[in-house]
Amino acid sequence: MLGLLRNRIASCRARAAVLGFLAWTVTGVAFAGDAPAPASIAECKNTLGKDAVCRCQIELLHPTQISVGMIQVTKKAAKLAKKSDKKLEAYLEREENRVPVVMGPDWVIEAKGQTSVTKGFLYMVDHHHLSRALIDIGKTEAYCQIKEITRRGQSVDAFWTGMIASKQAWPRDENGVERPPQAIPSSVDGLKDDPYRSLGGAVVKACGFKDRDREPEYFLEFKWANYLRTTGITLVPDGSNFPSALDKAKELAKSADTAELRGNVQCEDKSKANAEENDGDD
Repeated sequence: MLGLLRNRIASCRARAAVLGFLAWTVTGVAFAGDAPAPASIAECKNTLGKDAVCRCQIELLHPTQISVGMIQVTKKAAKLAKKSDKKLEAYLEREENRVPVVMGPDWVIEAKGQTSVTKGFLYMVDHHHLSRALIDIGKTEAYCQIKEITRRGQSVDAFWTGMIASKQAWPRDENGVERPPQAIPSSVDGLKDDPYRSLGGAVVKACGFKDRDREPEYFLEFKWANYLRTTGITLVPDGSNFPSALDKAKELAKSADTAELRGNVQCEDKSKANAEENDGDD
């Protein structure tokens, strides 16, 4: 009887293992649910296919823009720091918080204090603010999702030309000046601060773009940042005058002066909480 019971237990375990395997691909992509167990997610490798989800080292992700809004990053980092490890893990696992990446040509990563050469191949096309915020609170990993693999064998010049043409890269600096793609930093911690990008993101959150759902508009927050920097609104580096600057920006967003600017907002009296949430990302 005992032997029969042991055989039944072993059989159940074997069937459970098979079912568990069928719920996942070898790349770690979940077919059931958007929040797979962390241990089941594979590390990002250049052999993964399109749409694969993988664990990625943030320091191995190449930005596709030059700047972020550090006021926005600081606020995001403060909120992330309040989450327990379990809640932060669950937050990062969500599909909308995975870092979308494109496989591209290798680049050499300069590892401090190391003699070995590490080559990166993943270029992030969104969540620069989130990734920088994670670095700032001492986190080193995120979840990535492979969005494109066809650029892997391209030359560096062809890669950046294609990325800019397909609106997957924004080679403008912290002052809104167009630069060559070589000016884009090779790591998240090298991103410059554009205070007006923070302001543009806050206006989006506070007001919402009235025609945003009509058709996609890439880098819309950056375009608003470029407009806002011409309006005479000043921002101090520590963000102490950010609330008053946001009030002025919202008034401008309702004015006729912005009517020709793609994405002109409907800045009605939305809640203060929405304005302060400020989670717009790219």
